[in-house]
Amino acid sequence: MKSILVTGYSGQLGFAFAELLKRSNWDGIIATPSRSELDWSNLESIQNYFAKNTFDIIFHAAAYTNVELAEEQEDQATFINATSLISLAQCIDASKTWLIYFSTDYVFDGSRKEPYNEHDTPAPLNAYGRSKLAGEGVVQRLFPQHSIFRVSWLYGNRGKNFFLTMLSLGATKDHLNVVNDQLGSPTFVDDLAQDIYQALLLHFNGQCNVHGLMHYSPEGIGSWYDFAQQIFNLAQIPINLSPVSSDAFPQKAKRPSYSKLDNTLFQSKTGIVPASWMKQLEHCWDKKKDAQ
Repeated sequence: MKSILVTGYSGQLGFAFAELLKRSNWDGIIATPSRSELDWSNLESIQNYFAKNTFDIIFHAAAYTNVELAEEQEDQATFINATSLISLAQCIDASKTWLIYFSTDYVFDGSRKEPYNEHDTPAPLNAYGRSKLAGEGVVQRLFPQHSIFRVSWLYGNRGKNFFLTMLSLGATKDHLNVVNDQLGSPTFVDDLAQDIYQALLLHFNGQCNVHGLMHYSPEGIGSWYDFAQQIFNLAQIPINLSPVSSDAFPQKAKRPSYSKLDNTLFQSKTGIVPASWMKQLEHCWDKKKDAQ
């Protein structure tokens, strides 16, 4: 019987994983504290919460994720994504707690044109990427039992993400310009949660070991333009799309032009082969239709 804390329940990944646990009849306590109960930007909140609560596993999906605003608030982004974990380690018995931390493809600069693996040297271009890389370092130093999953381009049927933004724009626009010079793998949070959950079960059954750093990525690669095309095709929304360079949308935070993650290690450890990004998008669209 394992007690598990799922942080970031108000976000898309934390919500997806917690709801999956509840549907699966997880044999143990599942805690999903609200921000008023556990605020990762507040040291006192962290200390108070963990003075009263202990867990076997912490699925840490809470994060500072506003890439643009992080350029102005790097200290806050770093506190939430990294420094807060130092406080966590001081509040719990880190040697007995398995911390599952989610990082990002933005730890890389995108200068290469082949998938990044776990041995490639990070070189983040923006404050958000730096804050998540710092978080990886804290986890590796202070939590003997840890799993770090780098993921990319997350989306789902709740919150704010590219998938929902395109559907919203498609309802009111007849033409859109979409960036086609940034390449990666869009990742549906429900499929990600399901694959990580299956990996945990295999781990507990002694069939694999998923401690350490791994890349999770759907099969295939596409641009934001490709992603938008597939969204509108599935939704059967007639709209004219024009591919444009990133220069058409000036932003404070630089993005890597290529951030495809190599999932070979994850596959070899677990035997789980993530679905292609287009198949994951179909799963997301089907769930959206079913919920309507």
